[in-house]
Amino acid sequence: MVTRLLHRCGLELGSESDLMPPQADNPEGFWEHLGFVALNEELLNELGGAWDLPPKGNENFTHARLNPLRMKARLLIEGFGSAHVWGWKDPRNSLTLPFWQDFLPDLKTLIVVRNPLEVAYSMRERNGTSYSFGLRLWEIYSRRVIEAASAQERLVTHYDLFFEDPETELRRITHFIGLPAAEVANAAALVTRQKRHTRFSIDDLIDARVSGEVIQLYRALISEAKGKIGRTSQGAKQEEPDLLPGPVSQLDASVPERIVRIEHLEREIRQLSQHLAWQDQLLLAKSISLAESEAQVEELRNRLRKQLQASKRLCRLLDDAGNAAAQLRSSSRWQMANPIAALKAKFSPQRSRELLGYGHLEKIVSTYQKWRTTHPEVTVIDHEIQALISGVLSAPGQRVAPVEPPEPTRPIEFPVHEQVEISIVVPVFNQFRFTHACLASLQERQGKERFEVIVVDDCSTDETAEAVPRIPGVVYLRNETNSGFIASCNRGAEKGRGKYLVFLNNDTLVRDGWLTALVDTFAEDPYAGIVGAKLIYPDGRLQEAGGVIWRDASGWNYGKFDDPAKPEYNYLREVDYCSAAALMIPKSLFQSVGGFDPRYAPAYYEDTDLAFKVRQAGHKVLYQPLSEVIHYEGATGGTDPATGTKKHQGINRSTFAETWAAELVTKPTSGDAAFLRQAPTGRKNILVIDHYVPSPDRDSGSLRMFQVLKLLRQLGHRVTFIPDNLANVAPYTG
Repeated sequence: MVTRLLHRCGLELGSESDLMPPQADNPEGFWEHLGFVALNEELLNELGGAWDLPPKGNENFTHARLNPLRMKARLLIEGFGSAHVWGWKDPRNSLTLPFWQDFLPDLKTLIVVRNPLEVAYSMRERNGTSYSFGLRLWEIYSRRVIEAASAQERLVTHYDLFFEDPETELRRITHFIGLPAAEVANAAALVTRQKRHTRFSIDDLIDARVSGEVIQLYRALISEAKGKIGRTSQGAKQEEPDLLPGPVSQLDASVPERIVRIEHLEREIRQLSQHLAWQDQLLLAKSISLAESEAQVEELRNRLRKQLQASKRLCRLLDDAGNAAAQLRSSSRWQMANPIAALKAKFSPQRSRELLGYGHLEKIVSTYQKWRTTHPEVTVIDHEIQALISGVLSAPGQRVAPVEPPEPTRPIEFPVHEQVEISIVVPVFNQFRFTHACLASLQERQGKERFEVIVVDDCSTDETAEAVPRIPGVVYLRNETNSGFIASCNRGAEKGRGKYLVFLNNDTLVRDGWLTALVDTFAEDPYAGIVGAKLIYPDGRLQEAGGVIWRDASGWNYGKFDDPAKPEYNYLREVDYCSAAALMIPKSLFQSVGGFDPRYAPAYYEDTDLAFKVRQAGHKVLYQPLSEVIHYEGATGGTDPATGTKKHQGINRSTFAETWAAELVTKPTSGDAAFLRQAPTGRKNILVIDHYVPSPDRDSGSLRMFQVLKLLRQLGHRVTFIPDNLANVAPYTG
């Protein structure tokens, strides 16, 4: 505000394009010259600091290493050569003032003082810093600028004075810096009390238990701002003592007051220590009890998991017995050995099973099939085993059949580009309502990427063949015969013109930013080979945060049925595989590893095999949580592992186990999820604590911290970051 008022009075600040533009939290503008701000930042960085990491107070601003910055400074200053009175605003001047005094020996410094709590509050709102950190920065900035600017070179004013008598204060400032007073009254009229956002008093500082040094420094600055010391105004007593004689570091509170305060604080510390000791004992007892309970729960969970796995093996055995019984009944050799039974079965088809079957075996199979019809939970036994591994148990009845996808709200149309970056391949077989919703979501969630949509129809018998070719911009391919998921994907990949391929199931709905997150990952990590999305159930539960492959070649969708917002599911990491329901891969890499292997036709384990081939070729398989896709699991392939396409899951598992036997030996045993909490071999678990979540686009300190975190990740370490203020600052926390 003060800089804007002085600009109205005639202070030259530079062209409008050189000034920092207004922001939502400061619509009237910051009035800071971007050139001076940038140079101050460079200067602080060169000295090993930043705005929130002040360099040492005894820095040598005449050092030769600063010569390149001196040249930039001269160019900035020369830009104001024709101005009568000019200046610039930047709080960093408090730390860099000696540098500028070398260029401008007659430089006058205007120090605008605000209550330290107001500054700390503003920093907390804008940067997420703690109050203690904001107060410490206020103290350092204030001491540095007072030490650098002599009493003759500085004028101290207080922000509050502009709301009490702005005209008088502006006249005092314009007289000090040599501006004409003609526009002072007009400028003062711009000040209104409504512009105050937050105001604190000295009593508030005392109530907040701010240190005596900060309060005393603030009082001294108020006194100088009101003309009582240093540069005295008219009417001030000349014999009044100077509270700022030389370095401000000499300022101190009175000794008796400090002793009383120290004694009071020591009593409080002793009381708190006793209370903490009692709390520690109580917590220890509770922790022991909780650990015992958790151990019992874990033991019961493992026993239940083993029983479910035994039940699963028994069901497979009985399913195999049923298949054997069916083959026996249809065997011509068996019928020739039992001609009378075969003849009776021909005339009594309803009793063919009883007549042709092997008596005892048929009874067992019949009993099992009747039992299975009354126990539908058998079809989801794999999901329950996975839930036990992850520790997230689904409530009874929580898993329901896929709900209907939303109806598109407007006609679907995609732009046609001469060149595309990404080819999105959508294999379909019937289920047009899902395909229609999927394409609508692609249209609604378009970003800046140039992409094409390729729909490969695997001989659908519903309205797909009639409706999809009519959608403008869609590349429609139809297989001559029903060939399965793998053949459709490979055909769509061959047709794709993009540098990257995205395989997307037709029973999906994409969310905002899904495609940008996938393609940006390849720019961030040059070793990325496959990048998969976070898959979410329509009811909001997590479906998959990357896939895990156990030693027996069985798979686990990490985090299934859990809360997708939990931190463990929301960072970029390497995984065993990513589901082909939504994954991206460079087309050249896809072709070089042979695409999806036809041995896994019609579907299942083809994406896992692809991931292993990509990793074998020297690339990473990454899970990207910023790319979110809703997946109606089983809408096309079904969910029953004994029927439909889903039955090939067990068959292809054997093929996969044989192909990758050497790699599977290194994998953990089924259900042993301890590796998820361990650092990779030869790497470390690293905990980083900083005072707030880095905002790398806003300050250099955050940029440095963000780069440090990235380097640690690139080196393969498992990094956990915790902000000291525990603030959830969007968009930096996702």
